[in-house]
Amino acid sequence: MMAFHVGQKVVCVNANPWPGMVQFGDDEAPILGGRYTIRRVFVWRDGTLVFWLNELARNADSRAEHGDDVGYGAWRFRPVRTTDKGMEILNSLLLPKPKKVKQRDRERA
Repeated sequence: MMAFHVGQKVVCVNANPWPGMVQFGDDEAPILGGRYTIRRVFVWRDGTLVFWLNELARNADSRAEHGDDVGYGAWRFRPVRTTDKGMEILNSLLLPKPKKVKQRDRERA
């Protein structure tokens, strides 16, 4: 089982609604390949790991049918993968450029 946490970026790998659940509108549905930020992680009544996502909110009909804690099954998402190389490049942009030292200045030191 994967460990998920609040603030983590995830990507939708399964845009199908929860088996047996009615989707109340496209405005509340994750999109395949969409990236989202976890707002809350909790266990649903049936023991399934569930998320609330910053970018999506269940609409009033959905909350009325399933309650306020209705969320998105963790099985529909995977963590967004980052590469160390990418972070290395970004961090290098933040570092000050090294000063070029003339040869004779090196000899004096």
